[in-house]
Amino acid sequence: MSIYAWNQIEWQLIEFRISRLQNRIYKAMLRNNLKTVHFLQRKLTSSVDGKLLSVREVTTHNRFNDTNELYKYKLYLAKSLELDVSTSFEKEFLKQKKKSERLKMTLIKDQAKQYLVKLALEPQWKALLKAGSSNFDYEKRSKDIIEEIYNKIQNKSVSTLTTILSFERLNPVLFTQKINTIRSIAKQVEVWLQRGLLNNSIQESEEFFKSSCKHEEKIIFPLLASITLHGLEIYLRKWSINLEISSKNYETYTRMQIIKYKNNFLIASLWSELIEKSPLVLNHWLSMLGLKLHQERTSIKKVAEGFDFLGFHIILITWQKYYRLKIHVSKNAKVIFLQTIRETLKKSKAVSTYKLIQKLKPILIKWANYYVHCECSKDFRQIDHVICDQLKRWVFRRKASGKNKFKLKELYFPTNKIWVYKKIVHKNNWVLASREDKEDKPNIYLPKLSWIKSFHSFSKVN
Repeated sequence: MSIYAWNQIEWQLIEFRISRLQNRIYKAMLRNNLKTVHFLQRKLTSSVDGKLLSVREVTTHNRFNDTNELYKYKLYLAKSLELDVSTSFEKEFLKQKKKSERLKMTLIKDQAKQYLVKLALEPQWKALLKAGSSNFDYEKRSKDIIEEIYNKIQNKSVSTLTTILSFERLNPVLFTQKINTIRSIAKQVEVWLQRGLLNNSIQESEEFFKSSCKHEEKIIFPLLASITLHGLEIYLRKWSINLEISSKNYETYTRMQIIKYKNNFLIASLWSELIEKSPLVLNHWLSMLGLKLHQERTSIKKVAEGFDFLGFHIILITWQKYYRLKIHVSKNAKVIFLQTIRETLKKSKAVSTYKLIQKLKPILIKWANYYVHCECSKDFRQIDHVICDQLKRWVFRRKASGKNKFKLKELYFPTNKIWVYKKIVHKNNWVLASREDKEDKPNIYLPKLSWIKSFHSFSKVN
């Protein structure tokens, strides 16, 4: 196969064949025909279509430079991609590369394996969770989380338990038995668990709000976390029903609202004693897989007091003699994000304005898009003010011969200039703009967070 053959692949046909295989796995799992499911999973993981699609998704997501050598490596990797198998020609190919490029190539290979396993496991567990009347929503967005919180928490006397699960002591053997899949996938997952694929999950859940960390390195982590917690929700509901409570509204008080995202867990109920006892029940169920709750991150609070969950601060406030649920950016998330901006500026003291804007712009937009569905307008304005002060210090630290602060300000922050962001005109005298206006490097600027509109559309008043 030639170097330029990668561009000649018919991707629509490959996607159609993969989706057809996944539909067959899904239907076979609904019939509880494990023999057919395992046969189709083996066929998908060994097919050229699955390998090509996995390599394409990983390389396009990481946005590597499109060079002839990369195309060549894509084809080599697609041909030789096997679960828990290393090829000889790959070592010869990597010997000629630099250390940084070797790390990229090995990272591509591991991510491609994760995506290939995800293609095979996803339809099986989608059918299994549907049969058990559970929602297959392991890839939630911030909008889905906020909507779920608004729908499930509506009373001022609701007590909540927020916690984070620690996967560091997960038993690989018991977990692979729970997956109930083919041998090659089970071995690969066991190798990943032994190498610590799910380790440091608590630290990553915090770093997620920095918006600068690379979560793409663990493609299969949300799916494995959802599989690990399968059955916990049903166990908690059965336990709450069997509790003895002396109240006329028995069904109302024993009803539990459960919201989960990866290894983050939120339980809400009108009965405070149920929330206080739930950590012991959670630890009892998790101990069967070698898991446990993180005690420092486990907190029990009333909704009227306010609590933090997934970087959001949720609190019930009074509004015109009514109660209204308010969700906005948490204080801890803002502190972590501003520390990330500060560290980026410290590492970029001698960098040109053009390169600095290229670094900061995706970080700002990605972080804003996560919180854009909550009441974020006031928080965005506050953060804009702090980032502007940080940029001023970065600019005035740079010395220019024969130029005072006023001239430096005009160079980096042009006055009386109109900025257009997403077809909306803005006027601001403190917008960082690059001075380079060439064909290969056009003039760019750093947008303000307050320019990004809030899509807050959920409002429930009791």
